[in-house]
Amino acid sequence: MRKSLLLVFLIVSFVTVFSQEWVTESFGPITWSRPADWQVVPPLGVNSTGVYKDKAGIGFLIIYDTRVADTLLNEILAGAELQEETEKNLGALKGKYYKLVSDVARHEVTSFKVGMKDLVVWCFAQGEPSEEDLNTLKRIEESIALKPNVFFSVWKGEKGELELYQRENYVEALLGDTMFAGVIFGNQVIGWWRTNEGGNVGPDRIWNGSFKMVFDGDELELFVSEGEDPFAQAEGIRTAFRKSEGTWSVARTPSIEFREVLLCRGMYEGKPIGLGRAFYPFDKRVVAWLSTAPFREAHIAKWEWYDPSGKKRETSYQMILPAMEVGKETQEGLMGTLFGFPEDGDFGDWTVKVYVDNELFATASFSFTEEIGKKLVETPDFTLEVPDFVLYESYEESHYFIFDITDYIFIEAHIEAEDLNLEGEEYKTKNYEVLKREDSFLDPDTWKFYRYWIVQFPKKDNGYLYMSFYAPEDDFEKLREVFEEVLNSVVLK
Repeated sequence: MRKSLLLVFLIVSFVTVFSQEWVTESFGPITWSRPADWQVVPPLGVNSTGVYKDKAGIGFLIIYDTRVADTLLNEILAGAELQEETEKNLGALKGKYYKLVSDVARHEVTSFKVGMKDLVVWCFAQGEPSEEDLNTLKRIEESIALKPNVFFSVWKGEKGELELYQRENYVEALLGDTMFAGVIFGNQVIGWWRTNEGGNVGPDRIWNGSFKMVFDGDELELFVSEGEDPFAQAEGIRTAFRKSEGTWSVARTPSIEFREVLLCRGMYEGKPIGLGRAFYPFDKRVVAWLSTAPFREAHIAKWEWYDPSGKKRETSYQMILPAMEVGKETQEGLMGTLFGFPEDGDFGDWTVKVYVDNELFATASFSFTEEIGKKLVETPDFTLEVPDFVLYESYEESHYFIFDITDYIFIEAHIEAEDLNLEGEEYKTKNYEVLKREDSFLDPDTWKFYRYWIVQFPKKDNGYLYMSFYAPEDDFEKLREVFEEVLNSVVLK
C-alpha cells in the first residue's frame, strides 16, 4: 500500500513540475521558447520581445537593433557593478557575456553582432527569486536557436576578416568599419556599402556607393565602387577572400506578383492616404504605392520620375528587407516618394517607372496642376468643401480633415456648448461673421514651429462651432488661400 501511494505521489509530482505549457516564438533571426503563463513584455521600440513572471521580479528580453548593446550596458552600469565578462556562442555567432549586480537586482547580458545590428539577450532578477524561476530563465535562454534560413560565415582576405550574415536571400556584412547590405542573385550579392559616417547615395541616402560579391565555392571576390546603381556599377576595387568558418547558402530571389499602383500623399497605419492622380503646389510629396501579393524575401527597387518633357528628374532606391527582419510573416507593397513640388513650368503629366531587381515592374502617371479638385463633406453639425484628397475622420465630438499625416497638417472642428470667449479679430466668411485668431507655437515632438488659426462661429441651437487650422509655418503660407476657401465654404446646420 505504501509503495502504491509513493508511486502516485511521484506521478503527481512529475505532472506538477514538468507539465508547464511552453510556446515557441519567432523573432528576428532566432526562435525561442517561453512559459505560456508568463507575461509578455511591452516592446522596447520596434525590434524587441520578451517575458517576465508577474510579481516575481524576474524577466527575459531580446532586443535586435542597431548599436543597442552599448546603450543598454551603459544604462545598467549606471546603477550596477560589472562582475564578470566572457565570451559566449549562439550557433555560429560569437558574442560577449556580462554579469552585472546591484543592491536590488542582477543582470546577465549577452550581445551578438549580427551584420549591422546587435542581438542582445538580457535576463534580470530582483530580490531572491526561487530556484525554479531561475531554472526557467536558464531554460528560456537555452531554447534560443538560429532560424533554419539564417547563416553566419567569416571570410579572410588581405584587408581583414569579412563577417557575413545571411537571412534568407538578404545579406549584411562587416569589414572593419565598412558595412554592406545586399540581395542574393544566384552566386552574387548586389547592394550598397557605407562607413560609420554614412554617405548620400542609395536607399535613404545613407550609403557611400555600391558593391558586388561573387562567390565560387569557398572563394569570394568583393568589388566596391562609388556608383549608386548596384546593377550598373563598374567592377571597381577588387578584394579576394576565402571562407575560414561558418556557412553560406545560395538563395533564390523569386519575382513579386504585382497588383496595382496607388498614387497618394502618404501612409497612415499601413495604408495609403491622400489618394489621387492630381497633385497641387502645396503638396509636399508624391507617393507611389505598389500593392503586391504577399512575399517574404528581400528585393531591390528603383524609382525613376519623369517630367512632362520626358526628362528623368529623380532616381531613388529602396532595399526591401525580408519579412522576418521587420517582424512580419510576409510583406505587401513597395513605396517610392518624390519630395517637393517641381519648379515653375513643370505643370502637366508626369510618369514614374518602378524597377524591381533590375526588371521593369510597373509604370504610373500623374499630374501637377494648379486647379484644385473639391469635395463636399457633410457632418451632423455643418457642411464644408475641402480638396478632393483630404481624409475625413471623426472621433466622438471632433471632426478631423487631414491634409498630411506626416507633417501634421489638418483642420479640426467641434461644438462647444458655452462661449469660450475667444480673443480674435472679426473675419467675414461667405456666410458668417466669425472671430479668428492666428498664432504660432513650437512643437516639442518635432521641434518645428507651427502656425494655426482658431475660428469661432456664431451660436446655433447646439452651441458654438470652433475650427482649428494647423500646419508648419512654411506650409501654412502655401495653404493660407486653401484654408480660407475651406473656411468660406462652411455652412452650419
